[in-house]
Amino acid sequence: MQPTDPDKFTTKAWDAIVEAQTVARRFKHQYMEVEHVLIALLEQEEGLGHSILTKAKLDPALLLGELETFAKRQARVRTAADNNLYLGQSLDRMLDQAEANRKELQDKFISIEHLLLGFSADERIGRRLLRGFEVETPNLMAAVKGIRGGQTVTDQIRSPSIRPSKNLAATLLSKPAKAA
Repeated sequence: MQPTDPDKFTTKAWDAIVEAQTVARRFKHQYMEVEHVLIALLEQEEGLGHSILTKAKLDPALLLGELETFAKRQARVRTAADNNLYLGQSLDRMLDQAEANRKELQDKFISIEHLLLGFSADERIGRRLLRGFEVETPNLMAAVKGIRGGQTVTDQIRSPSIRPSKNLAATLLSKPAKAA
């Protein structure tokens, strides 16, 4: 799934997608990947992501540290010749999974919880990292359902947030990702 339509996401989920570009560039990566979105999500202090992870008995700060360590080990762009940022294959699959989770939970928009559930299914880093913390997809789903209390996502703005005007279609290029 190309993350180019903010109308498919809640504002906080879209904020994480947009901020992931900055995270990828901070690590000097040419491909925006799963770890960049999760780092951006976890840098939203006191957000829904923190609440879900805490309810699933996972310290968000520890997960953030592991994600940053993983990101530092990934290939870096050494030259400024190509300043473009490309969508990585793992992120594309994670967003597809987030969309599937949105439909399964009968929500109108992709939200933070869908991104976390998508992360738990990620073969590149998500599943392995969460297993290391003894957290599986059912643990996250139970945490999501516990926090939501049967409610569905019907509104893009679930908490105060400035909607970014940045158009990802203009800055994020679709190009087959090389193995990361």
